[in-house]
Amino acid sequence: LAAQVYTILDARVLAFAIGIAMVTGLLFGVVPAWLVRHLQPSGDLVRMSGAAPHATRLRGLLIAMQVALTLILLAGSVTMGRGFLNLLGADIGFRTDRLVTVSVSLAGTREHSEKRQSQYAREVLDRLRGIPGVQSAAAVDFLPLDARSFAGGQLFTESGAETSMVVYGKVTADYFRTMGTEIIYGREFVSSDAQGSGGIAIVTEETARQIATGSAVIGRKVHLRHSTELYTIVGVVRPVHYMGPERPATEQIFFPSDNDFPSFATFVARVRGDAGDSLAACRDAVQSVDREIPVFGVKTYQQRLEETLTVPRFRTTVFLFFGGFALLLAMAGIYGVSSYSITQRRREIGVRMAIGASAQGVRAMILRQALWPIGAGMLIGAGGAAWQGKVLEHLLPAAPTVDMGACAAAALVLASLAIAAIWTATGRVLELNPIEVLKCE
Repeated sequence: LAAQVYTILDARVLAFAIGIAMVTGLLFGVVPAWLVRHLQPSGDLVRMSGAAPHATRLRGLLIAMQVALTLILLAGSVTMGRGFLNLLGADIGFRTDRLVTVSVSLAGTREHSEKRQSQYAREVLDRLRGIPGVQSAAAVDFLPLDARSFAGGQLFTESGAETSMVVYGKVTADYFRTMGTEIIYGREFVSSDAQGSGGIAIVTEETARQIATGSAVIGRKVHLRHSTELYTIVGVVRPVHYMGPERPATEQIFFPSDNDFPSFATFVARVRGDAGDSLAACRDAVQSVDREIPVFGVKTYQQRLEETLTVPRFRTTVFLFFGGFALLLAMAGIYGVSSYSITQRRREIGVRMAIGASAQGVRAMILRQALWPIGAGMLIGAGGAAWQGKVLEHLLPAAPTVDMGACAAAALVLASLAIAAIWTATGRVLELNPIEVLKCE
């Protein structure tokens, strides 16, 4: 699924990638090298005076920029990770465990007539329910996590009041029990509804609240726009997140399809044990009714949920990878700058130690000095992390806002590793012999 979504590699993308690579190479390779060459003294001057002030400030500025960008990516990674964990634990309105799905299309087949379609559905459901291990079975026209187009409109009560937009759905008896969707008031459709007269319907919770308060909605009548046929509400169910856990729940009205089975539908069966073990048996049961009917989408509901989460998982993984890679580069840069600073300041360090400074004291001094650009970079990065909230919301709608907690966690990790990198780099001070350093000078 992720590969299908990101199939946009063409000449424009290639040209953009080449351009970015060239600009990045010039900006972070050639320009810093040119600046260091012109600002950094060499030879005897280095040994006499250590690092030039301009070069020192440049290195501090680069470290601050690197720390700021790293903090932005780390805070974003923490936020994306929290958002994805929220998706994994989200309540989508039904239970995906132990569910088998099999889709069929009756269009263009000999079963494609109102009477034959309903008879076909009844035979399929009877055979599914007869499979050992199947607890219940039903059918639906728009399958949650799979449907991408819907029909819908507003509902109107007998008094003329109207509801907000709802999606129309057709389901067979036992559908909500099979899916594990909670029935709040009333009941769900049963097989005997097919022989009754008059239309009945089931609505979702928020839509029911717009019609009447609490259980008073049961027995109320509604009709669709441009239609005079009244439907009596017999049940209220929890809404389902049709487009995935990262999208809002969908308000719906359901009609019984036992006598009006759609030409495209999906059969669902709740089984005992692992749903994967019942895939073949359920597929064979559906095919045995009419082998000319195309059968597809033979999957467990857990597989469908995993496919729905493919893109959010991919985006979260990419963000985590870049955050980790940026952290690695930042630690390498901080370690390298600290180590190079010791090389440049050998004479200064030798003098300090010759007049009584301890090696640990010198290391602590270098650590304090190195933390100033790191602290400045963190302050800048905290502001940038808060700014990226809109970007993360576009990548993962379920992602929480980048709050102080995410920034604090990212800053704590970054500061801890930076201190460790600087302290490790300053370990070379322990190897310095002040007498030998002064002799060389």
